[in-house]
Amino acid sequence: MGKRGRRDNPFFDRMRKDLGIEYEEGSQIPKPDWEDFALQTYIRSGKEISPFIPYTFQLQLRGLLEKHHRCIIPKTRQLGLTEFIANFFLWRAYQDPSFLAVFFSKTQTDSSDIALRVKLMVSSYSGIETEYSSTTNIQLKNGGRLIFKPATPNAARSIPSAHALIYDECAFVPKIEEIYAASQPATALVEDSYTVMISTPNGCSGFFWDYCSSGNGDRNFLKECEKAREKGVNWWIDGDGWLKFLLHYRAPPSYSQVKNYLETVKNKYKLPESRVQQEFNLNFQIDTRTLISRDWLEYYNPKPSDTYERIIQSWDTAATDKKSSAYWACSTWGISNGDYYLLDCYWEKHQYTSGIKAVKAQQRKWRPHLVLIEDKSTGIILNQDLPKDSDFTSPLKPISPKGSKEERLEAESPAIEAGRVVLPLNAPWLYEVEQMLIEFPETEVKDVVDSISQFLNWARTRDYTPESHWKSQGLFAKV
Repeated sequence: MGKRGRRDNPFFDRMRKDLGIEYEEGSQIPKPDWEDFALQTYIRSGKEISPFIPYTFQLQLRGLLEKHHRCIIPKTRQLGLTEFIANFFLWRAYQDPSFLAVFFSKTQTDSSDIALRVKLMVSSYSGIETEYSSTTNIQLKNGGRLIFKPATPNAARSIPSAHALIYDECAFVPKIEEIYAASQPATALVEDSYTVMISTPNGCSGFFWDYCSSGNGDRNFLKECEKAREKGVNWWIDGDGWLKFLLHYRAPPSYSQVKNYLETVKNKYKLPESRVQQEFNLNFQIDTRTLISRDWLEYYNPKPSDTYERIIQSWDTAATDKKSSAYWACSTWGISNGDYYLLDCYWEKHQYTSGIKAVKAQQRKWRPHLVLIEDKSTGIILNQDLPKDSDFTSPLKPISPKGSKEERLEAESPAIEAGRVVLPLNAPWLYEVEQMLIEFPETEVKDVVDSISQFLNWARTRDYTPESHWKSQGLFAKV
């Protein structure tokens, strides 16, 4: 690919002047500065692969990052910020053989996705070669290194001396305080190291909120968010030296010119209004009057299934696979010392024929000691057909639901508030299930939550701890 930008490019000259970005006269740069570098890389934009042509706010943020290495970025979704951050630190690694940047993301899937984006940039730039390249580690030949990790305490403790730590969507990462504390010592020996925290809002509490709202002097952080909603970008340096860079969908012209953008997003993704405000309108003060609080959620590191006393599956089924139909939803649970560990979640739309295959597939995957199936709609037929099926080897328990979905979840919420319901760190479906729980009943997929409350009701209304219970149910011998 040919060179598409030069340091004296008139377009960037104008941008630098407008944004107040200055360079020393006659300075010698052995490799392209970032603007030129960016123009010679490709990024994934939607379903297309296209040249990286920076937005004005990306140029502005780049100039600020040169001077202020500790940065907090509250943002709305789909603004190309991930591409910018990844590209900027790839450029730093290209310039400096000793440079190391570590990206922490909510899950391994998320961190691998960022790595794939960086790999695309590397492959599109003719001046870069790699010694090693994977979805967890990219080592440039004669250059620096980028590491991509899931945000877990163990992962945070096992990193070498780093020049940059990037915490992506950190307002939604379980145990983020512990992860931050465990990883920061990696920058102790590096002068002017970078710390970048990025996230959409998640209410007026928690780790990310504390960093956003503190150190601002006479500034009211929520008022500053209002200014960002008006202008697209709002920034300042707080009393502790952090760059606060607030980024709204109005910043790039591609979104600011869309009429009724928020309504379009709401209809396209079928999101509740609270989630639209949180993720697309930089609103920390969303209506949080939900049945389940995020603060109640507890997490665990996955362990072998044979460490649980019993494994139970809970199914909520539906009638058809039409677009307007509900989902077939299954939650799989491990019971240990009176606590309930969510092992797996599955949801998909089915007709009866494909649905019964899905039920049998989930049963083969986990070999549960008991399967709970809601005894209505297609569940009635399943409860009749599965005991006759030689491929289905687990005991079956029909469940007759009482009350509305909301009433059933509210009845089981004390177990969640007490920390007895434990979710797995870094499951690929974790974020979606978290949102289903804390947004219920506004969430589009209510069926997963219904399968969860069904299991919790079964567990609460039975004295399952003594061995006599399992024997009485024919479940004492493991399947």
